Amino acid sequence: MKPVCVVTGAAQGIAFAVCQELAAQGWDVAMCDVQELSKWAGAVEEVRGLGADARAYQVDIGNSPSVAAAAAAIDKDFPGRVKGLANVAGIVSRTTPGEESDDEWARHLNINVVGTARVTKFIAPLMAQAGGGGIVTISSLAARFGAEAAALCYTAAKAALIGMSKQFAKMYAKQGIRSNCIAPGPVQTPMLDWDEATRERFRNATLLKRIAVPEDIASAVAFLLSDKARHITAATLDVNGGQYVGS
Repeated sequence: MKPVCVVTGAAQGIAFAVCQELAAQGWDVAMCDVQELSKWAGAVEEVRGLGADARAYQVDIGNSPSVAAAAAAIDKDFPGRVKGLANVAGIVSRTTPGEESDDEWARHLNINVVGTARVTKFIAPLMAQAGGGGIVTISSLAARFGAEAAALCYTAAKAALIGMSKQFAKMYAKQGIRSNCIAPGPVQTPMLDWDEATRERFRNATLLKRIAVPEDIASAVAFLLSDKARHITAATLDVNGGQYVGS
């Protein structure tokens, strides 16, 4: 039987590319998104067309009962087969840093931070039942050195994910579960609503002179979930074309 990966935010962007990449590499996929299922049925069919048993679940990661219900459904549909979790779902605000409302702060922390913890809390036991596996959480370049074009609450939330990913690695290691994080730079998705001048400036800020596409991140996720990364845990992988060069 094929291993199964749970992917949040799966209707579009990076998460959809992750589903496609995993399907191409022999995984089945539990595709989770907050949108009504009828709005992204085509995305599910595309992943199925790659040979995967892809099933869709409408999930609000900001709501514990919603996550619990989805986890129960996934366990029923794929018993003993969940070997991966890709925490991709999240929100972004372009509010000028420092001018965020309390509501914006609460929403970013609930979705981007607590939402990731919620999903992991309910999916990790399914992975333990399957004998272990891998978790990959998507952070951001903003967590490395701050954001120029996003709100402070976004940067804070994405920085928290790096710490949480390391803690997941410690929490679940005895159950055979690895946890790693990816910090992408700008990625060409619907969330990247910059004008061309801004895009050009960010392209020039990278060593490779390009802005990533979702497939660039998806391939890194697939690697970290694979057995080829079996001795990698508690790590953060920067996928940004050289915009950030760590020590």
